[in-house]
Amino acid sequence: FSYSKKVTPTIIDEQLIRLIEKDGMLCLPMIAQKQYIGVIVIGIDESRVSHLSKPIRLLTMFTKQASLALYANHLRESEAERIQSQRLTASSTIARKVVHEVSTPLSIVKNYLNILGRNLAEENLGQEELRIINEEIDRVALMLSKLSDFSEPEVQPTDTLDINALLSDVTTILQESLLLVPNIGVHLTLEPLLPEVTTDKNSLKQVFINLIKNAIEALREGGNLYVSTRHVLGYVEITISDDGPGIPDTIKSRLFEPFISSKGKDHAGL
Repeated sequence: FSYSKKVTPTIIDEQLIRLIEKDGMLCLPMIAQKQYIGVIVIGIDESRVSHLSKPIRLLTMFTKQASLALYANHLRESEAERIQSQRLTASSTIARKVVHEVSTPLSIVKNYLNILGRNLAEENLGQEELRIINEEIDRVALMLSKLSDFSEPEVQPTDTLDINALLSDVTTILQESLLLVPNIGVHLTLEPLLPEVTTDKNSLKQVFINLIKNAIEALREGGNLYVSTRHVLGYVEITISDDGPGIPDTIKSRLFEPFISSKGKDHAGL
């Protein structure tokens, strides 16, 4: 340990001294396995410098132990990351196999839908139903594709959307697929001439389906589902609500955690 007034402190030294609000500082390098872990900075007053000779040995020992502890923690974190990476790779391989197997029957169904569409007249009302089914099959295929690539960074596609049209499509799909039971009233209040929104269509559509389906499941004894849009200060506000019993207080604080639901273990939560 040495001390000298002749050493000119660097700008960084002066900034650190001002930060700790002392006359000077004692810097103890943290080294473990010949690797620099960091540095311990202790603020000191000039009047205390002459008394540092004795405690410096204790401080040095503490620094060595702290360095070893941080190094060991770094090794544990690195090992955990390595194991997690291996698990993700294995899971991704399994997912790709499952996706490959499921994609085949989906393709067959889609081909038969195309044949059915060609056999129907263009003005036939069934063409709209076929369009919706085709879109949903494409959406399932996209979700499967994302599942197989979940270990890789996802690049979100962007679409220019008519929010009102998307919400109308979603409610139509749910009504015609019998998710909306007869004793539930559906009320759409969509403000016309909304600005278009640029986002990922399939992801937003899934959000709408999840919220509406969640509301339907809450209306076991019947009730009303309200879906509305409005243009507010350059934004599009979307409201999906119901007049059901509401969310229990025990669930509210953990509302967006996976599989937290008042409807039982088979539900993934909001």
